[in-house]
Amino acid sequence: MGGLLCNCHWNHLFVSAVFVSESHRRKGVGRNLLAAAENLALEQGCEAIFLDSFDFQAPGFYKKAGFKVFGVLNDYPRGHQRFFLVKPLGKRAPHAKTQEGSHAKSERRKG
Repeated sequence: MGGLLCNCHWNHLFVSAVFVSESHRRKGVGRNLLAAAENLALEQGCEAIFLDSFDFQAPGFYKKAGFKVFGVLNDYPRGHQRFFLVKPLGKRAPHAKTQEGSHAKSERRKG
């Protein structure tokens, strides 16, 4: 189905990998995974979530989810772009429980 890997580092949560199988795309699984990561970030006291995505992956998906581009690495790999995105969280309460089967795995690291 899908999964998300992330870790809390100081006051931010870094999403290092997101995967949703082809058969489960466009069914809310990715949104649920991001919501689970956001809940985890809020529970851990994080102020923002950041991640990166290539132009041939899903930068549009992340922008729709409220992420903003804060940097672009052009021609990496050659002919493509790597986007660095962030979503400030503020002091919101965690979202309602996400769909069963959508899990975010995190590792907490202290600076």
